[in-house]
Amino acid sequence: MLIVNDRVQNVRIAFAKVIRHHFLKEISGKFVDDQEFNDAVTVLKQDTCEDVRVLVSDIECMTNNGNNRLVTMETFLKAIENSKIQSNWSDSDSSYSEDELNIEREIKRHNSEDEIDHGPVLQSLRMNRQIELINEREMKKLEKEEKRKQSAASVKDLLDEATDIGNGNEEQIDST
Repeated sequence: MLIVNDRVQNVRIAFAKVIRHHFLKEISGKFVDDQEFNDAVTVLKQDTCEDVRVLVSDIECMTNNGNNRLVTMETFLKAIENSKIQSNWSDSDSSYSEDELNIEREIKRHNSEDEIDHGPVLQSLRMNRQIELINEREMKKLEKEEKRKQSAASVKDLLDEATDIGNGNEEQIDST
């Protein structure tokens, strides 16, 4: 739910699209009656990005059970924190926070030149390239060996031919 406060506007736009789909397309959507999701929609309707506001503008939020409370980003975030405290919920229990941590780690890894140079993807690519080069060298060696064998065989054939001709010529000279 902290995605509504993400500093990257494209993340908030994607979240608004998901919320829009859930509220307007899903039949009996599980979170349509959830107060926190309705508060998130209210906060998204007040977003600084017009694209986010447009995406959630036609979503009708659930009434607050007669409570006409004002939902702002600050009150929303405070309510989320309070619900975490009341339910003894920690960030490590959240699949969202785990995903966020993984994403954050990947961003840090990709932003660091050293990590990119030594990242597992590039290491595997380098290893594959080294294997390709070794295979190419082996193929060239095999081709050279085959050419050498062919050359040796052709030289031997020529020598045999020359010997046969030489022997044949000697016989012809002896018979005359």
